[in-house]
Amino acid sequence: MIRFRVDAVHRVRIAEFRGTVDDDELLGSYARLVEEPGYDPTLHDMVDMRGVDRLDVSAATLRRLVEMFAPIEPRDPPTRLAIVAPKDHIYGLGRMYEMLSNDTPEDIRVFREYAPAAKWL
Repeated sequence: MIRFRVDAVHRVRIAEFRGTVDDDELLGSYARLVEEPGYDPTLHDMVDMRGVDRLDVSAATLRRLVEMFAPIEPRDPPTRLAIVAPKDHIYGLGRMYEMLSNDTPEDIRVFREYAPAAKWL
């Protein structure tokens, strides 16, 4: 499950991943998010994966996610995306997303702990 909320004070959208997240859940949740009338692409993003039991996401899905956001990412100023992934396999997928997004304007970093990620944003 992926739940989104916005911290308006800090201008950060927080995505909380819980339980098992697979390809369909990931793409479907983000597709619905960007289709919302109030979606704001200028917000920074925090992806909190501390509650994930299982992340069953393919490299192809990560590429599709990068392609989904590439046309809507603001160029100036660029936004930031912090991914919090304490487990090794989830951290590895976060780094893969970071590398696949190398040609996008968004500044992406993967963290093991929440506090440093929040401070960076």
